[in-house]
Amino acid sequence: MINLTLSDQFVLPKKYLIILFIVVFVLLSIINLPAAMMGGLLKKSGLNYRLIEGSLWHAVVYDANFRGYPVRKLVLEPKLANLAIFQLAADFNAVNDQGKFSGTLTKKEQGGLLFSKIDALANVVISKNAYTFPAEFNLTSDQLEFDKLGQCRAGNFMIKSNLTDLLFASVATELPPLNGQGHCDDGTINMTLQTSGNGFDISFIGEMDNHISSTMINIKLPENLSNLPRVTNELTARGFALSNGVWQTVMEIKV
Repeated sequence: MINLTLSDQFVLPKKYLIILFIVVFVLLSIINLPAAMMGGLLKKSGLNYRLIEGSLWHAVVYDANFRGYPVRKLVLEPKLANLAIFQLAADFNAVNDQGKFSGTLTKKEQGGLLFSKIDALANVVISKNAYTFPAEFNLTSDQLEFDKLGQCRAGNFMIKSNLTDLLFASVATELPPLNGQGHCDDGTINMTLQTSGNGFDISFIGEMDNHISSTMINIKLPENLSNLPRVTNELTARGFALSNGVWQTVMEIKV
């Protein structure tokens, strides 16, 4: 009778140990490939940068410019299947002075880019004559398509904004945020947002092209505020005019 101990049963032949060592070595080498290795692929995709750090699978890019859009910090996690055929596709998280932007990007033919699973927060400046104030817009989308010039060619999105809080900061009332949807077509972005509550009825209709947006804002005040000088004077100072019971203005928004 032959008795085998537990250690005897699990002893690997020498050749298998060598193969295992080679596999582990190759995997570790791939995992630790420097991020700079995909620098050429990034530049071909329209991304210029000052510094890139990290690994090929978790690259951190600093002080970049992506097709005309400045990016202070960009984290990229490329997808292996696409890298194998020298195509850029990655999960990303971008931050700049105008906000933050995350999702998945894939380079398309003819230099276009497809963004999916998008979640973006943009800080914008709204101006009318000498009056300006900052506002936030949050955008989510399943898919947006951009051309090689950085213009949005196709796609739909949901959007909301804190604009109502800014417009009526001096009025003791709470309003739901503006909510709506939009779409882009051949470089032009259109959006419509609305909200109502506590007697207010507000709509925001915007069109954006080349980073500048002209918007129409319509505000119907509740009866208790419609003749209150503190409110009406403030709206007038901000460029609103009363027409058929609705305060209206056209403002410029810069992203």
